[in-house]
Amino acid sequence: MLTIPKKAAHRYLGLLAAAFAVFCGASQAQTYPAKPVRFIVPWPPGGIADTRSRSLAQCVSQSWGQQVVVDNKPGASGTIGVDLIAKAKPDGYTVGFISANDMAIAKPMGLPLAYDPEKDLIPITQFTRTPIVLVAAPTVPVDSARALAHWAKAQGGKVTYGSPGVAHTNHFAIEEFNRDAGITGTHIPYKGEAAMLPDVIAGRVAYAYAYAATVDPLVKAGRLKALMVTGSVRSPQVPNVPSAVEAGFPEADMDSWGGLAGPAGLAREVVTRLHAEWSRCLRSAEVRTRREFLDAQIIASSPAEFQVFLRAERARWNRLVKETAIRPE
Repeated sequence: MLTIPKKAAHRYLGLLAAAFAVFCGASQAQTYPAKPVRFIVPWPPGGIADTRSRSLAQCVSQSWGQQVVVDNKPGASGTIGVDLIAKAKPDGYTVGFISANDMAIAKPMGLPLAYDPEKDLIPITQFTRTPIVLVAAPTVPVDSARALAHWAKAQGGKVTYGSPGVAHTNHFAIEEFNRDAGITGTHIPYKGEAAMLPDVIAGRVAYAYAYAATVDPLVKAGRLKALMVTGSVRSPQVPNVPSAVEAGFPEADMDSWGGLAGPAGLAREVVTRLHAEWSRCLRSAEVRTRREFLDAQIIASSPAEFQVFLRAERARWNRLVKETAIRPE
């Protein structure tokens, strides 16, 4: 009987296990997806994250021939939904929407997280980067960001302003504007943009930052006033609204981004399949020409590029959090 030396046997078994893993991964990638995919959106229905996610999910569903089911899990500035993504079985059938709020801001803010943004999720592709618009209630007697600053200061600290949530990107943006303008007032946080905007329209909140794609029809209908767009250039969605540089607030250079991630441990072949399909939809005319994407810069980055971007974002927000007085409520 042939006797195989112990070291050789161990090496043989290791090679066999590696080959089996490659075979299983390739087999999984060939059959994936074999059932509906759950796509968690950690924001309420009706906001820009939700509408963009639904557009992409519809495109991917049609291409795959498998349903991509959007599941809204809002709360705690996106961290509740992202925790569900991180805790999901790493088989590709639960993925979700991530943003600066839950991947770069929450941790330095000291928010109680049940997941580690750096270890428990795998980035797949960055969707977009988007400027945000400073909007005011129609009852506020101003027509520019500078006029809003003068009016708000004259309220003696009694002015109210809103955000889609404590420590949301838009919350930092509005506090930055207040600091530059010398405004003091009361911050009113909401569970998402869709919950916030009706109160701005009604005048219960004087002003806020929101996405151009969301506010454009409201501005055209006279239900909101658009005063300024973050950054140095105007948004094609609201071309008549001056940039922050034009408005005299050059420090207001804060945009928003979103992307796709899954739980750590996803097979490389599944990550490749997810990236290929979602990035294809992002670049397609079918998606790019939809109203909710008109103000966005399409990124469609690779997983490696997205990882590099996330490292830079974490460093940036670590610095910004230290520089502000924003803290969990």
